[in-house]
Amino acid sequence: MQRLFFYWINYTLLILFIVMVILGVVQLAVKKESEITFYTTFFGIIFGISFMSAYYANKKSNRMFFLLTTFLLMYVPKKIVDYLNIPLLKISVANYFIVLFGILILIFSQKYIKRQT
Repeated sequence: MQRLFFYWINYTLLILFIVMVILGVVQLAVKKESEITFYTTFFGIIFGISFMSAYYANKKSNRMFFLLTTFLLMYVPKKIVDYLNIPLLKISVANYFIVLFGILILIFSQKYIKRQT
């Protein structure tokens, strides 16, 4: 029962993540910078919670390492670009990489979850 509950949480959050990616891409096209930053940070958090729930459902220790790697790949480049304060890079590169890494890790994690169960 507990395992089923965590799977429901995982897939619900993955759906929310996909919605946030779509909203992030739309905001990227419109170029409203403050809202882009909000969306990328928010779906990064959703993505982290999704991996945590998948980790507790499967009890695999390497899932935690994968979560930390994901966080670093998504969060650190964005913070570096924010620190450099280059307006063109701030809009295009940081958010593009966050969306790209998010989609790749989403696909990889779903294959990994299916292989483990």
